[in-house]
Amino acid sequence: TAILAVLIYEGFILGFIATSLSAFSQNKHKELIGIYLIVLGIGAIFGGFAIGIVSDFISTSNSGKSSVLYSLLVSVITILITPYISKPISFVMCFAWGFSQQYMHGWMFIVSSKNFNGRA
Repeated sequence: TAILAVLIYEGFILGFIATSLSAFSQNKHKELIGIYLIVLGIGAIFGGFAIGIVSDFISTSNSGKSSVLYSLLVSVITILITPYISKPISFVMCFAWGFSQQYMHGWMFIVSSKNFNGRA
């Protein structure tokens, strides 16, 4: 049941990322959306790598809790800084969203492969 809740939350995250990207870039900076997506992808690379390291040092359930807490933290920070958004903050938040997204996906992959004996 935890995986189902995480999948639902991931759907909300993807919608939030899509709407946040349009809020991050004002009309005069529309050309930066592609760069934001590149930064999002770099964050995803680091997030996927980090969950492997974290899950080796702490248990799977604790790494899942840390992924949910990190995603909630990024959500709250994004909501709080939206009125003060600027280009550098946008890049940091895109990196944080990419990291969060892949960190949680990586955790779900680890849990699925452990529950189904390596068949993910």
